[in-house]
Amino acid sequence: MRPIDILFGGMRERAQASNCCVPAPIGCGGIATTFTDNISKKEYDISGFCQNCQDRLFNSTQDHK
Repeated sequence: MRPIDILFGGMRERAQASNCCVPAPIGCGGIATTFTDNISKKEYDISGFCQNCQDRLFNSTQDHK
């Protein structure tokens, strides 16, 4: 079992089965069908974050470096 599976407790799989982002408060729960590139699509497969949540998470992380 991967650490992300323990953290999200199955939410990721349920969200991905519906082409959605993981629900709040972790993600937004919105539609997750459009990604800017293959790396973003792979990230969705790993984390369940839609493109908007990925942008928010990774851009805020980069701003603090």
